Amino acid sequence: MTNREMIKVLRNMEVDTQYAFQLGLKVFGGKDYTHEELADLRKVGEDILDEVKTWLAAIPNTPLQ
Repeated sequence: MTNREMIKVLRNMEVDTQYAFQLGLKVFGGKDYTHEELADLRKVGEDILDEVKTWLAAIPNTPLQ
C-alpha cells in the first residue's frame, strides 16, 4: 500500500472514531438508543479494528535514515 493510501486509511479511521465516540456516548451513557444504533456501533468498531490492523501491518520495521 502506498503512503497516500495509508493516509486515507488513517483519515477513514479518524471519521469512524469520531462517529463511534458520539454513538458510544449515547449508548454507554444510558440514553435512549435503538437496535440500529447498537448495530452501527458494533459495525463501526469492527471497521476501526480492521483499519488499525491495516496500518499496523504497514508500519516499517526499521526507521528511515
